[in-house]
Amino acid sequence: MIEHFRKLYVECYPAATLVFPAVLFFVILSGGCALSIFQPKVYESQARLWIQPKLPTEQQSDESVYSPLAYSFTNALATACELIKSESVLNDSVAELRKRDSTDNHPGLSEISTKLSVVPAKNADVVVVSYRASNPKLAMEIVRAVVDSFVRVNARQMSGSASRSREFLQAQLDKARAQDLSARNELKKFQDEHGAVSLDSQVTNLLSQESAKNKEIEDAKLAVSQHQDRLDEIRSRLRISQDQLDAAAKLAEDDVLVSFREEIAKHQVHLVELSGKLRDEHPRVLSIKRKVQRLKAAMQTRARELAGESGASLIANQLPLSDSNQQKQLDNLLDEESALRTEETHLARASSALSGIREQLKTIPSLQLKHVELVRQADVTAKQLTEAEGNFRTAEAKEYVATKNSNIQIIDYPTLSATPISPNIPMLIGLSFILASAVAGGAYFLLVSSLNPYITSIREILDSVRLPMLGWVTDGPRAMQLQDIMPAMQRLRLNWKSSRKSKIVVSSCDPGDGATMVAAGLAVSFAQAGSRVILIDANLSDPQVHEMFELDSSPGLSDYLSTGNPDMLLKVIRTPFKGKQNLQVITAGTSHGSNTPVDSPTFQSLLQKLQSEVDVLIIDTPAVSKAADAMSLLGSECDLLFVSALRHSMKNSVRLAAAEIGRQKVSSGGIFLYGVSESDVIAATAPTSTATERPRAEANVW
Repeated sequence: MIEHFRKLYVECYPAATLVFPAVLFFVILSGGCALSIFQPKVYESQARLWIQPKLPTEQQSDESVYSPLAYSFTNALATACELIKSESVLNDSVAELRKRDSTDNHPGLSEISTKLSVVPAKNADVVVVSYRASNPKLAMEIVRAVVDSFVRVNARQMSGSASRSREFLQAQLDKARAQDLSARNELKKFQDEHGAVSLDSQVTNLLSQESAKNKEIEDAKLAVSQHQDRLDEIRSRLRISQDQLDAAAKLAEDDVLVSFREEIAKHQVHLVELSGKLRDEHPRVLSIKRKVQRLKAAMQTRARELAGESGASLIANQLPLSDSNQQKQLDNLLDEESALRTEETHLARASSALSGIREQLKTIPSLQLKHVELVRQADVTAKQLTEAEGNFRTAEAKEYVATKNSNIQIIDYPTLSATPISPNIPMLIGLSFILASAVAGGAYFLLVSSLNPYITSIREILDSVRLPMLGWVTDGPRAMQLQDIMPAMQRLRLNWKSSRKSKIVVSSCDPGDGATMVAAGLAVSFAQAGSRVILIDANLSDPQVHEMFELDSSPGLSDYLSTGNPDMLLKVIRTPFKGKQNLQVITAGTSHGSNTPVDSPTFQSLLQKLQSEVDVLIIDTPAVSKAADAMSLLGSECDLLFVSALRHSMKNSVRLAAAEIGRQKVSSGGIFLYGVSESDVIAATAPTSTATERPRAEANVW
């Protein structure tokens, strides 16, 4: 059953490579055409709205008034899109549709919200409102209702917001006017009662100085507190007594000790300079060291006078400081105490200055101070009144714009659409054609490349059969005669290399691959070159050698093998061309079957006898896919000539032959190919110089 299907597949493959992709193409194209015809039609109605973020006022100014729609938002178009799809606008739209159509055939709120499209146009202050439906009139009515509802809701929002803003600012303006009037009346009453004049710059200057000194005192107090906190923290970190801290503070302020330290530093620098030039026992070096010792003793005496034994121990480096960090903390302590005293002095001076300023202010009459306060209050209320008047004028302009104008202009009102937007028949047919072409092309490529049962390239044979390619012809075996193949046989003979008498087994992948023609042509070529050649037709199931040389098939090989009579051999060996005794042929014989195997002892002894009498022994065997006769001969020191035809030999047959060749470990011989061009050979392999020579073609076989 499997073999039957395989044969059926091989027989149907050439037609399937064209019919199956064509069927796929027409099925997909027909499906696309049917889809474009039977798909429901969809109509679209749309309107375009011009959204103005700003509207001009009627006042002669360069300013514009923001409409309420965009006043609180950075993107007016995005805001408009959201407002159009808001629940309030859609509810108003549904109510409007119900007024126009009492049959209630229009969709509900959820369906309108789902199918309604509101998008801003690119690079323009325009919003596009569209709706799609199977009924073009319904789509137009829905878009019209949504646009009208949005315009109404926006108008109400603009006028209501502007009115509320104007009323609020009107109340603020009245309040500012009342405060300004009260401040001016109080100032006028004070001037009328007391006859006071405006306060001079001295009073203003003193008040400013008082405020500055108050701030300076507060800053000084804060600095004193911070320095005191840091002093407490440093004292807690140091582990020395309070007497030593007090002594260190006294010693740090003494000028005599400072001069002693500077003098010692100078002598030590001088001592370092001399140490590189003089020895330690030199008189000058010893003199400087004695001066340093005397200065240190004087420093201890001075420290003892200032701070007792604590001071003397500090000078003598007897302070129990555990590490360099404590010494650093001690230095910080002295710095903080100095800074604290500085800030306390600054605070005292600022307090004294403030007392002086207040004494000066006491000398100024209280009436003049009262007058200054009233004038200042009147200035503040006048400024507030000016701001309130400006805000109110802006609110009036907004209210006028909101009631007299609209920031929404309908550019394109929705109309009844006569042409559906879906299905797009030309586009669907075009896409169907492209898809059908792609699928059909893919199917064809798959059939040709992956599912093709035939060998289509030289590389497929060379990768399977590990033998060199020794010859080729361009046409296929069925399109050639023996005289047509002779130039290629001469090239094959020149490429054939053997250091001993040649016994060549000629086989092929499948029947009809042209192995018999190659065997006959190679025998003629060797004979023309002067070699003694015998061609044996061992293809008992399908003999063809006798047809090549126009001989009778019987008597032949099968007759000799069935009897084993040596006298029969003289009848079996025949000369096809008169006068040319170096070419002899043994035909297949009477029996055209495989009941007499060629690997019998009789056949092997025949081969040995014939090989001793000739130079070249060529054996034409059945195809590998039909019989294993050729493979059974490979172990008898034979060379293999493997014949294959592109687009005729089966891939499975090539794999089977390659497995048999590998099992027999055949390493000598070559491959001959039909249906191969020179460009294919150059692309697949690099032929030798002898292989590229093209012998002169001859008209006749001999």
